[in-house]
This record gives sequence, structure tokens and C-alpha cells, in this order.
Amino acid sequence: MSLALILLFVLTNGVSTYASDDVTGHWHEKELRLMIEKGIMKGYGDGVYKPDGQVTRGQFAVIMTRSLKLEVPEEGVIFTDVDEKSGMMDEILAAADAGLITGYGDGTFKPSANISRQHMAVLMKRALDYKGIKDRSSALTFADTDKILKDYHSAVSNTVNYGIFLGSANNHFRPLDNATRGDAAAVVSRFLTVVENSGTVPEPPVKPEPPVKPAPTYDVATIQANGSTVVVKKYAKYAEALAALKADQVIQYDGAIIKMPSGIVVSQPTAASSLTNIYTTKDLRTAATYVSADTELEYISSTDTYVEVRMAGKTGFIKQENALLLPWKSVKERSYYSVSNGILTHSIYSNKNARFVSYQAGKAPSFMTAGERYYSWDGINFTKVNGQTAGSAYQYFQYLPARSTTNYTAEEIDAYIMTMLQQLERDNPKNATYKDAATKSKLIGLGKYLKEVEQKEKVNALLILSLAQHESAYGMSARAQEYNNLFGLKVYDDRPVAEYFETVESNIDELLKSYFNLNYIPPNAPYANGAVFGNKALGFNVKYASDPYWGAKAAGHWYRMDKMMGGKDLANAYNIGLTGSTGLNVRTGPGTSNTAVYKYKNTGLPIIIVDNKTNAPWVKIVSDDKKYNELFVHGDYVKTIPVVK
Repeated sequence: MSLALILLFVLTNGVSTYASDDVTGHWHEKELRLMIEKGIMKGYGDGVYKPDGQVTRGQFAVIMTRSLKLEVPEEGVIFTDVDEKSGMMDEILAAADAGLITGYGDGTFKPSANISRQHMAVLMKRALDYKGIKDRSSALTFADTDKILKDYHSAVSNTVNYGIFLGSANNHFRPLDNATRGDAAAVVSRFLTVVENSGTVPEPPVKPEPPVKPAPTYDVATIQANGSTVVVKKYAKYAEALAALKADQVIQYDGAIIKMPSGIVVSQPTAASSLTNIYTTKDLRTAATYVSADTELEYISSTDTYVEVRMAGKTGFIKQENALLLPWKSVKERSYYSVSNGILTHSIYSNKNARFVSYQAGKAPSFMTAGERYYSWDGINFTKVNGQTAGSAYQYFQYLPARSTTNYTAEEIDAYIMTMLQQLERDNPKNATYKDAATKSKLIGLGKYLKEVEQKEKVNALLILSLAQHESAYGMSARAQEYNNLFGLKVYDDRPVAEYFETVESNIDELLKSYFNLNYIPPNAPYANGAVFGNKALGFNVKYASDPYWGAKAAGHWYRMDKMMGGKDLANAYNIGLTGSTGLNVRTGPGTSNTAVYKYKNTGLPIIIVDNKTNAPWVKIVSDDKKYNELFVHGDYVKTIPVVK
């Protein structure tokens, strides 16, 4: 069950208790305390109730169920995205049975979605109907009435006329604003007052809605040496501020920098999602990929609506609401690469937490020196701290196509798995995750099946295993242990619900059938961007995971695996090339008279070169279509890449 819903609080009488919580002094304090004392709203412990935190559809359904003391039906509405693990199922089903809430056409309820003020008004009107309170609708006169959905006018009118909802000081209802926990406490408290008064209109509350802030301005500011800013002049319009902007200045809006000369962009979550979409064009309509919050992006330029960024060497656009702009003078730390004992380590800086987390990416390029920091936006092209070019190199396993074959046998893979699990137990005696790993891990004994699917499905056995290690903590994560889900299939950033599989073998089958061999590897597949782990510019990482370094981290597992087993795969490395044009034809033989089986729709996609001399200028490659083994492309459109060996 969700901690946000089931954590009980201990309510102690006395002023000292109130003074130690985050409700004291809040403009909804009276209503919040009433809801807390009635047990309708529960906190997070230690006096934390988050009155300004946004409330979700599921949470508000729970609040309504408790306020009306609804009973859970034995049979009733079933939502596909609400189960016992959500911690809200009983209350949601009770609210649905009472007719207070409804779901969507696809059978979902979307309990984690935030609820807007106008949607909350609809639910409160249904609660009025449930209690038999007569209709008091009338014409709406808010200044923003045009923003309220017409179907919701009656609900808004009724709740306003009963004093359940109030307008703001300048006569706005703010229908699209997401409701807060304080808002929820206020409207439910007022609703209960209406019920107690048998539907009579209560006296207007003494406290008004919070005052509307003055309209934000576009401020031209200078950047100080310590990274702070000093406002030079304020403007009502962005165009006016832009016209006055000097090369070394920034533009701020509502206190946040929206335009700067240069620096770093850090992705920010919003109320709607933890993810940041990176769009292909500045109209922000078509998303090419997405990244998790707190990701560093290369800044190119910006306007008042978008920020142009570069991720993994590829240009895109993000919404201003997703961007924290940091001019170089404001950058205290940033992510970097380093080398130790011949291993390339990527240290990722969290601007939110002001700390580093690191992972091993693979073998370090020869141009790197131990003890030095290196910067790279794509993990391929590196610069020194002084900005000078250090060199370029690709990590072999990060760009090795899936249609390759490992040199290791099933027995060697099983032996590696046991050695690795025993090492995890030995090196992490206090880490409960790896307790009894050598007897409980879901990876044990998978060598034979991995080699079977490698031959049948034409996906490298170690690619599958490295992904399983990365996603499932070597088969020891709760999701792996309880649900046989090694790869996080059907688990998303904003919907972390585990999907159950009968066996780990069926989980592997699902990965290959419904993901890799359907949507990712075939060149004409919906998510085809190259059949490699890759990064946010190419490969599986473009669409498979929000973590921008997911591909590099998974490849790091592959590298360490190969190293522990003797390094046979890297020692016998495939020759990897990149496609050099869009719409590149792949043919059954060396010549245009041969049939074009498929096309590579994008440029710069990794392919395995089998032979580039026998039929020159034609190049024999490993087919990304599993129906074929080897095909041909014209050599003018293929270039080999420098991989670290």
C-alpha cells in the first residue's frame, strides 16, 4: 500500500504539536485540522501533511470515501489500473459504487493523475447529489468562465453557490489549476458543513482565497561572479526584454532564468510528469525522446516558450517549464568522466541533491590519463577541463548490434553467474538486496536458455543477460523475485506497477517477442533507432528508458561480464560501422540489381561489417532482419567507428 495513504499519525493535544507541523499558519489550517481530526486526511509522519502538495484522482477518491463513510461493495466497478497494491482499491471502488467517480473508456481510472479544480468540482457535485442536496445552479460570472468546460458549468455553479468552492480575489475560478491537499481539505470540509445544514447555504468563510500575485515581468539581469543575478530593468513583454538584452546578460521570468549566453540546462519535473520530453521541432509537438528529471543537457539557445538543447550530440527542444538554466558562473559541479586502472568511470552530478553517483562504462580510451577529468555530452567525444579536444572513442558493447553472437558457451555463462553472485554476497555483507544471492537469484541456470534464444531469436545472449543484471539487481530485485520480471517490462516512471510472469524464461520471451524483435531491432520497427544499447541519440536508449545513461550502464555490465570470463568477446571484436545516409537500401547481393530487403531510415545507425573487401565497393553486413543472415550495402554510405579495445 502507498505510504502516502497508509502512514498513520499520532495526534497529540497541545500547541506544541501544532507548532511542529507544516499545517500551522497555512491559510487552510482550520479545514486541514478538521480533516485530520476526523481521520479523513492522514499525514506522512513527523508532522508532515504537505498542504501545498498536489492531490491525485486516487487520493481524492479516498478522501471522499472517508468523508461519506462509504462501504466497500462486494461487487462493482473494476478498473484495470487499480489493484490492492495501490493501497487505494477499496476506497476507489466504494466511491465508484456510489457514483462519485468514473473511469475512462479503456477501463482505467488513472489514480496517479493530478486532479484539477474543475474536475474536483464535478466530484463534489456528485457528492451533493449522493446526499440528496438540491440543485442550486446558475449562470457563471467568473472572469475565466470560458476556460471551464461547458459540461462542468453546472457542477462548478452548484459548488460555488453552496460555498464549497470560492473564487479568487480577482473573480477567477482557475479551473485548470491542479488542486492541492489544502484545497481538498477546504472543499470537503465545506461540503460536510452543507450536509450538516441540510443543504442550506452557509455563511461565507471569513478567509478569502489567496491573493493573486502581481503579473510576473521579464527581467534583464547581469550575472555576478558567484552566480547570482542583479536585475537591471523589468519589462512587461519578452520581446522588449530581448531587444534590450546584452551579450553577457540573462532574462528572468518570475525569478527563473529563461535565456542566457551559455551554460547547462537541467531537466525539471512538472506536476503532470517526472519526465522531460525532447521534441524534434520548436513547436513542441513531436517528441523524439525523453529523459528523467535532473538530467544535464547542453544549452544552445532559448525563447520564452522553449529551450533548444543538445542531448547525446542530437539537437532538440524542451518546454521552458522543464528547464532549469544554469549560466556557467552558476555551475558549481557537473558530470565528468575519469579513468582508473584502465576503466572508464562516468560520475553523474545531481543538481537536486548536490552529490555524485558513478558507474563503470567500460574500458578507458588510450588518450585519457588517470587523475584527470574529462567532459563529454555523448560519451564519445571528450574534452579536457580547459576545453581542448581529448579524443573520440566508442564503447564496444554500447554500440555492438544485438544480432551478434557471444563466444561463450551456456556452461561458461552459468559459471560466470554463480561467480558473480558469490562475489556480490561476499562484497556486500550488509546489503539485504544480495543476501543469499547465490541460492535465490533468478539468473541462476539461465545459460542454456540464453544460448537457445540467441540462436533462435538472433539476439546476443550476453546482451540479454547484461540488461537483466542492470534492471533486476542481478536477479535479486523485488520485482524479479516476486514477479519474475527481470527487465522492468510494462513498468514506467510514472506508473511503477510490476508485471507478473510465470517464469523468467517467459519474461525473456516477452522481451524478445514484444519489444526487441517487434519494436526495436527491425529497421522498419516503430522504435527503430539502431539495434544497440546506445544513448539518447541512437539505439534502444532513445525509447526504452528515460535514464539517459541506461544504455551506457547496461553496456558496462556487458564489458565487466566479458572481462570476468576472459575477454574473449572484446578480443574477437566485430567490425562496427555507422550508416552514412538516410534511406540506405540493404540488398540481398552486391549490386543495385539485387532486391532491397529494407532501408535504414536514419543515418548514423550501427551495423556489423562482415566483409568490406571481397565485393568492394559493396559491404557485407549482418542483417537486422532476423529472416536473413547477411546482406549488402554500398560502401560509400558506411564508415567504421573507433571502438575502445
